[in-house]
Amino acid sequence: MNENEPKYKVSFWFRKVLVPFDSSGPSKKALELAKDFNYRYGSSVDVIYVCTSCEEGEKVKSEALSIFPEANFILKKFDPTESSVISEILKVLDEGDYDAVILGARGNSLDVSRPIGSVTAGILMSFSGTII
Repeated sequence: MNENEPKYKVSFWFRKVLVPFDSSGPSKKALELAKDFNYRYGSSVDVIYVCTSCEEGEKVKSEALSIFPEANFILKKFDPTESSVISEILKVLDEGDYDAVILGARGNSLDVSRPIGSVTAGILMSFSGTII
């Protein structure tokens, strides 16, 4: 191998990526970034939608796959008396052996005064892998 040839060690850092998705603008941008990671580094991308009633599940799936058709979509339903969106995402991150998570700064929260959403803050504080 020629010394001047590029070495794509970055591709080993992002082999498997999870994108929490809720159809918000920031989650769409996060998914676009993950799509670029797939193109540039060959990253395997899973998109997760965590919900309690999941009535919007098919709509959210359709929207996510319209942005990135090759992504694997995960619908994760949970009981809010036993868990939370943050806990469910962290379980999937841990069980799925992900290298990175790509998050929007905020989701569909009505409180626009906060620069970062509660789910993003919870993942930032608890996930030991790469967070983008």
